Amino acid sequence: MEALPHFPLFRDPVKEQSFKESDEECECCGRSRGWIYSRSIYVSQGDGDISICPWCIADGSASAKFDGTFQSAGIHPYGKNLLSPEDVELVEKRTPGFVTWQDHGWMMCCGIACEYIGEARAEDLRGRWAAAVPSIFSDDSWSEKEIEELVSRMGTDPAAYVFECRKCGKLLGFWDCS
Repeated sequence: MEALPHFPLFRDPVKEQSFKESDEECECCGRSRGWIYSRSIYVSQGDGDISICPWCIADGSASAKFDGTFQSAGIHPYGKNLLSPEDVELVEKRTPGFVTWQDHGWMMCCGIACEYIGEARAEDLRGRWAAAVPSIFSDDSWSEKEIEELVSRMGTDPAAYVFECRKCGKLLGFWDCS
């Protein structure tokens, strides 16, 4: 099994279950490399349930061949028109998606796309990723008590997703539920 390619906007796609070990052949390059994408690609035609290896995502060839993207929504909080075309391509066409309840956007900060670092559990939002909490609840008019109640339930439903700015290191995120 080959070592996975590096995804600059996704810290640990295996831990987040975006890839699974598999002997399946990639429908893009025709190779079986021990890993396959476990999500769907958003395509203009068809259902997007295509066997794709991580290498074809990383180099952009899967997106080009199937005319698809790996993210279903835009860039937040400001919109992709503020990102460089290179960053938009990196987010949409060369970064695997991750599991969420609803469609999601990709976070940006300092004019660049952030790195997705993972789904947060309650203990993460009270500890190592506590700095993301204000961003996660910035669009809602929750009281501190309501925020604490939601934080205490994080881990499956509701869920919080945390990103880190690649320039300033700020933690950002959003929350989601079924």
